[in-house]
Amino acid sequence: MPTWLAILAGVACVLMALQQFRMTLIYMNILQSSVVDPLAGPQPALIHTALLDCLKFASFAVVLFITRWPHLVTYLLLVLLVKSVVDFVLALFQLGRFGIVRLTRKRRAYTAAETVPCIFYIIAAAISYHFLGF
Repeated sequence: MPTWLAILAGVACVLMALQQFRMTLIYMNILQSSVVDPLAGPQPALIHTALLDCLKFASFAVVLFITRWPHLVTYLLLVLLVKSVVDFVLALFQLGRFGIVRLTRKRRAYTAAETVPCIFYIIAAAISYHFLGF
């Protein structure tokens, strides 16, 4: 990947992270938006989703600014793996957007559904590490 393209993609990731952070503040009723109507109290599911996207794009930006191709693929897969593990832990302990569903049957379904991305990213990161390096 050419350096100028990595810098351009990194800047785009920083802008997306800032936009998601702004949406987090809107969902927490700290900022007002002309597009989103005022919400009745904080919205935990929306806040959780926006914060995870903010952290994901910020991590992508750091990876794009620091690493070189082809190791970039392995690092991006590791970022996605960390995100999926965080989602799994939050589903396991019913925190964040998973805290809304209090039924035991739904909790097990959400926890089981969050194991699939974890397994996928573990396998993908291992394959990328084996063929492209770290």
